[in-house]
Amino acid sequence: MLDIINVLYVAFTRPKNEMYIYTVKAKGENYNTVQDILSLLFEGESVVYEEGVKSTNTKQEKASTENYHPQINHHSNWREKVQISKQAPTIWDGVSAKEYGNIIHTLLAKLSYASELDKVLKDAFSEGLINEEQVLTLKEKIESIMMQKEIAFLFEPGISIKIEQEIISDKGEFSRPDRVVEKDGELFIIDFKTGEESENHRKQLEKYEVLLFQIHGKKAKSYLLYIEKNKIIEL
Repeated sequence: MLDIINVLYVAFTRPKNEMYIYTVKAKGENYNTVQDILSLLFEGESVVYEEGVKSTNTKQEKASTENYHPQINHHSNWREKVQISKQAPTIWDGVSAKEYGNIIHTLLAKLSYASELDKVLKDAFSEGLINEEQVLTLKEKIESIMMQKEIAFLFEPGISIKIEQEIISDKGEFSRPDRVVEKDGELFIIDFKTGEESENHRKQLEKYEVLLFQIHGKKAKSYLLYIEKNKIIEL
């Protein structure tokens, strides 16, 4: 439902003067479609919903055709003013380290096995999450994460995997480990983190271990993986 509301927000805030929408009334109360949400606007047997004041301005603003002449300053000593970096940035321009980590976290959440990486990146590009230039950078980064010897086997076929699946404790509290894997009768937990190391991250992982022990009756082997540093901490 939240995704539908986001779509409606984008659609409803784009028109400049007027907007007309044609829809149908919902037959139930599931609110799983745009039509279902819009049906909340109708009262009784009414089939028309109006909001605001009808615009009377029919004139279209014309873009200025006046020529613009930018001021250009010439510098003969430009080499003293321009410096060329001999090292590529560790993250993309305009993207913070946290945002970069969150993008990788999102992609890892779509990835069951290492062999699916190309498809996951292709889908992310199609959805507009990343651009074409970022695909190769992300592929190298995520491969370097998955190929670490401590966890590489947790991205291979032959495992049972649950990604970001919620667990409800006996107190009604919700927890959601990033990746829980069962292989050869053993349980493994991986939690991906951005930013600096924190004791709270360890405590969170220990909480997951307790919950999974209550469910499966066996202790899980747990890993914290800090995305920016490619650092793995085994609990």
